[in-house]
Amino acid sequence: MRLSSVLCRMLWSCLLVVPAAQGADRRVAFVGCPILRNTTLPCWLGETGGELYYLGPQGDLTADFYPPEFRHKMLVQGVVSDQPRICGGLVLKPVKVSVLPALDINCNVMLPAAAYPDPPNKRGSGPSGVKGGALPPAPPRPVPAIFAAPYTTRTFTAVFDADSERLWRPAQVAVETAARYATEARASTIDILAYRASFRLSDGTDYVEAKSIGQSRARAIEQALITVGVPRESRIVVRWKTAAMPSNQLQENNRAQSVSITVKPG
Repeated sequence: MRLSSVLCRMLWSCLLVVPAAQGADRRVAFVGCPILRNTTLPCWLGETGGELYYLGPQGDLTADFYPPEFRHKMLVQGVVSDQPRICGGLVLKPVKVSVLPALDINCNVMLPAAAYPDPPNKRGSGPSGVKGGALPPAPPRPVPAIFAAPYTTRTFTAVFDADSERLWRPAQVAVETAARYATEARASTIDILAYRASFRLSDGTDYVEAKSIGQSRARAIEQALITVGVPRESRIVVRWKTAAMPSNQLQENNRAQSVSITVKPG
């Protein structure tokens, strides 16, 4: 056999064993149970296709990464980074984890620490706070936008986790900003339009949000605006889409899993 043929065969064999994550497409999307590794500060993992992925450390409401929950599956979307493994898993960065609403009693797996170090973190192993027991500072909120006349029609976007109508901090900020603009612009109409998403997973299947999720999100935003305070003379129009739109959760202000709040000045 010629030497060039042998080298060619060897090269082809090497290519065959390169993980998909090392190729051009490093995105991962899957639905699965969360896995908790019991390091001093626990770390959260997910598994799909026989591979383990690191999601983030155990945190609290002040953390950038809010962890998944036992007894619930999660929708994970992320990009495999070049960082060394953490807690035994490939690192997804950026990563988006959504807790799915349905109960699943099988989602309760804990792994031993197995000599793995704690994941990178800014807090200690207790319920809250940093090492030494001090409470962490509150996360900075975005600086409020400054509005000035002339006022024009503007749209604000509140983004949600998959299959959820819960308003996390970014959605709360969108509501507060829209309400403030409506007040300053003396809005005649506030138009709320909610969407429903469909997520393409790495295995080629789709995860589609519940049919009623658009309505639930729209009503949640309506109530939040009323609670924060908008002009009494403003007419609030509430609408939602029932058809699912393709979504990529890693995109900021993704319309497919969001509610748009359009404020029309009086």
